[in-house]
Order: sequence, then structure tokens, then C-alpha cells
Amino acid sequence: MDLVPQRIPLSLALVLGSVLSLSACRTLAKEKRVQAYAACRKLLLDQQEAWNNGDLQAFVEGYHDSDDTVFSTKKGTKLGRKALLANYKRSYPDRKSMGRLKFSNLKFSYLSSDEVLVRGRWRLDRGGDAPSGSYVLVIRSFADGWKVVLDYSTSD
Repeated sequence: MDLVPQRIPLSLALVLGSVLSLSACRTLAKEKRVQAYAACRKLLLDQQEAWNNGDLQAFVEGYHDSDDTVFSTKKGTKLGRKALLANYKRSYPDRKSMGRLKFSNLKFSYLSSDEVLVRGRWRLDRGGDAPSGSYVLVIRSFADGWKVVLDYSTSD
């Protein structure tokens, strides 16, 4: 019985090392995606809760505070969180007009380590009517958390 250790050829060691590194990177990347999706889902649930509490200020806190933040509908495009808040206040002047917001059919696509694309549906239940539509969001990670930087919403 030969007790002398066998040497692994350098090329085989490099291949094994690469495979193990790739596997570790894929696992880490998957974990980052799962964390990003969870953070984006929480952001949307927090916004839904703020809306349903009648708190437009808290709702727009989910948008990045920048003049480059884009909110676009068939009525036009608003740039910046301040313009967005002013638009919401004009469109929803009281609690009754806000109704109860429900986000649904959320689909997440990982764009990069700090950006996620979210597609989904929205619906307002306001007793007498129930407007609804679709949206596409780009949500980006910042030092203060994940924030919407682009919102394209449509109405049915």
C-alpha cells in the first residue's frame, strides 16, 4: 500500500477551484436576489399600508428623494418626489377619495445588485367605484434603503 500523497495536476486543481468559486458566487447571488426581492416587497407593503392609513407623505417616502425620480402615467410625467406628492394631494384631496389600495400580481426581475424591476397591479376600492391598473417600477438600493426611482402606471 502506497502512503505517498498523490499530487493533483494543476489544471485539475484550477478547474475544481473555479467550479467551487462559481458555485459559491451563484449561491451568494441567489441570496442577494432573495434579499432584494424581500426588501422591495416590504417597500410596497409599507406603501400600501401608508396609503390605507391616509398618509400620502409616508406613501411617497418609498420614492427616492431626487429630481431624477420619474412617475409617468397617460396624463403625463412628474419628476421628483415633491412633484409626485403635490400631484397625489391634488388627485386625492381626502381620505374618501383615496379609498383602500391593494397591490397584487407582483413579479420581480433582478436587474443588478442594486436594482430590481417590479411589475404588478393596483386597485383602489372606494365603495362606489374601484379603479385599477398596472405598473412597472424600477426600485434601487440606496444607503437609506430600497426606493422607487421609476414608476410607470396605467389605468384600466
